[in-house]
Amino acid sequence: MIRLEELKQKLEKNGNVVSVFETAKEAAVYLDSKIDNKLVGIGGSGTVNVSGVYELLKTHNEVHWHWKSGA
Repeated sequence: MIRLEELKQKLEKNGNVVSVFETAKEAAVYLDSKIDNKLVGIGGSGTVNVSGVYELLKTHNEVHWHWKSGA
């Protein structure tokens, strides 16, 4: 976890906003709370696939992801 904290600090030093989560599901819930009534495009991602973020977002956004939506 120390290397992750170092990476987070470097990214923040360069002006990025960084959030760290213990699980992919926690990250998905966070994204779901921040993205509402938007058009969302998702590239190929195994992490997105297992996190459930697509299923969460599609309930209140227009989501296009070639792996699931056929877009």
